[in-house]
Amino acid sequence: MDEVIDRLEQLQADFAAVVGDALPHIADLPDAQVMRLLDASGRMLRSNDALQVAATAQVRERSEGLRAERMTTSYGCDRPADLLQIPTQARTTGSTRSIRARVRRGCTTHSRSS
Repeated sequence: MDEVIDRLEQLQADFAAVVGDALPHIADLPDAQVMRLLDASGRMLRSNDALQVAATAQVRERSEGLRAERMTTSYGCDRPADLLQIPTQARTTGSTRSIRARVRRGCTTHSRSS
């Protein structure tokens, strides 16, 4: 899995560079290219959302049970929403809303193996 995460980190760096190159030119794009840009970035966003949902579900599942065994405890947090704030840099209300929405949709995965 480390290789996959390394690839994601490299992809993020490459994407940030492309975004930096593109931003100054967006205002000059014809309508059709603006629509293509929105389509491509939307697909990337949805792919990222899938990763975030799966990882968020794991944070929630791993933060249940005995306090000493909780993922939140190992990172010094009381709630999953607080823990999610660290890597996502999201506000607590957004993290809490995100967890609740994902739980309502039944977006949980199997518990980790011990």
